[in-house]
Amino acid sequence: MIIEKGLNINDSTGQWTDMLLTGKKTIETRNQNNLKAHVGKPIGIIQTGVGKAHVVGFIILGEPKEYKSLYAFRQDQEQHRVLPDSPFDFKDVKFGYPVEIIEKLDKPIPVTTRGIVTRKIKPYEIR
Repeated sequence: MIIEKGLNINDSTGQWTDMLLTGKKTIETRNQNNLKAHVGKPIGIIQTGVGKAHVVGFIILGEPKEYKSLYAFRQDQEQHRVLPDSPFDFKDVKFGYPVEIIEKLDKPIPVTTRGIVTRKIKPYEIR
């Protein structure tokens, strides 16, 4: 299978990509349901916010859980790892996508394209 899209993960406030790829963070959260089109499909993980962007691994996102309250969001804190007062903390609503790790790369792949949520990456084959 060829993967040509990557998901931006901003590591400027924490080691989010490392937590995703080591299984410590099992839910990726977003303020909007803007990853729905990528559910069930392999996607690259692009580490941003700490130098130049690089693909560091590949995951599959599951169907999102909608968090409609701070209480519900806090109940899954062990899975999403977002702490109170983080810039990624709960506001009005959050969506949590379960993460299945496919592969962590030994050598990151540079990314030269741009995108806010996702971006094109050099085609990568997963077996």
